[in-house]
Amino acid sequence: VINGVFQLLRPFSDLRRQVQMIAQSGNGANLELIARMDQWVFSGPDQPTRAFAEFLRWFFQDNRLVRRELVLEDHSIDLARIEAPVFNIYSGSDHIVPPDSARALAEFLPPDRYREAVFAGGHIGLLVSRRAQQTILTDLAEWLAGRNPEEKTG
Repeated sequence: VINGVFQLLRPFSDLRRQVQMIAQSGNGANLELIARMDQWVFSGPDQPTRAFAEFLRWFFQDNRLVRRELVLEDHSIDLARIEAPVFNIYSGSDHIVPPDSARALAEFLPPDRYREAVFAGGHIGLLVSRRAQQTILTDLAEWLAGRNPEEKTG
């Protein structure tokens, strides 16, 4: 269901992927990479229907986290109470987590505990592309190296 919802955001992406596979049919390495990506994308674990419905309603329709109305196991969740440093890494071309949505986190955290990095790519590319592994991991390592070990971590 989750993959189906994400596919509805870009209904022609499957067609584009099929065309890519045909175009790459002579390049075994690229074709193998496309096949691995498909396998990874479509092999997500099953989600209980009720949990998925609650997630959609609470976070998207009701916007409970931003409105400070989210309660989990009798604990009220308030972003302003986060004391741990936060490094927000997001993609500039993400269709699942739009950049404006990711950037909004900065409004709820003090600047001294918040840093962000924008990756020039899409949702999945942020996790698996060679370019992301070179740039994002370097940024993350530099940020971690500059943290004070005495800082609160959660």
